[in-house]
Amino acid sequence: DLSEENIYLAESNSRALLADFRDACFSQDVDGQDLETSRRGLLEVLSSSAYNHAPGMVSGMPHEQADNVWQLGLVFARMLLGGDPVRRQVQGDGFDDTTRQGRHMIRKAVRERFSISADPAFQKLRAEYADVLAIVEGMLEKEPSRRWSAEKARLRAEEIAENRGCRPAPRPAPTPLPGDWDSDFQ
Repeated sequence: DLSEENIYLAESNSRALLADFRDACFSQDVDGQDLETSRRGLLEVLSSSAYNHAPGMVSGMPHEQADNVWQLGLVFARMLLGGDPVRRQVQGDGFDDTTRQGRHMIRKAVRERFSISADPAFQKLRAEYADVLAIVEGMLEKEPSRRWSAEKARLRAEEIAENRGCRPAPRPAPTPLPGDWDSDFQ
């Protein structure tokens, strides 16, 4: 469940830390073990935020890396637009996101008719920030095979920043985790 509530800034503000990996999908093998991308099941998906899940994920397709990109795209959209475009588009439908049936209907509406470019706040910003909004559109492409990768979005964002005279901060080397880091959180 990649959402604003699960992204933390490190003390140095140079890195973001992620939490809550219930629905995470691995992008590569770990320790030589072949990790199959999968979803924990529709029941678990139905228990988390109705507004965050990618259309394919709630259609019963296996969880894949593109779903993580969708969720990160929603985080960026909320930051840029000053609100939740998914909520705005399905709010008038009267779905109750506190019930299982209501969450199901919200996800169905996202799968069938959500479009980031239809959001009124998106339209207002399009003239001035078309290049940045194109990244969000790419990340929120409904079809997973056409959805931008995180790497493509990052490279495009760096290109935009450079064209605007901004220099991204150098990326720090990853900090190795202590030997048994898992026990620290139990």
